Amino acid sequence: MPLIKTGNIVYKALPLTMHADGRMTVHLSVLFEGRPLESRDIELEPADVAPVLQAHPDPTKSRYDDLSAALYAMLIVKGELPEDGVFV
Repeated sequence: MPLIKTGNIVYKALPLTMHADGRMTVHLSVLFEGRPLESRDIELEPADVAPVLQAHPDPTKSRYDDLSAALYAMLIVKGELPEDGVFV
């Protein structure tokens, strides 16, 4: 999964757990210069997850990358990730 980087801080959203009821649990790790700084689980409701799963495929990317970009975009909108992050 792509990462989001801002300065020396990297954000990684793995692993993901999809629940039978449509919820998703995302484990967000924050790394500073490669060292763990923080980690937490983010619980997402089905209404948040549906747009991620319905992301339109980009012919220049793998489906994995499409879904990753949609997930990170949603986490930015929800305020879980910084807006100025860059995909790496």
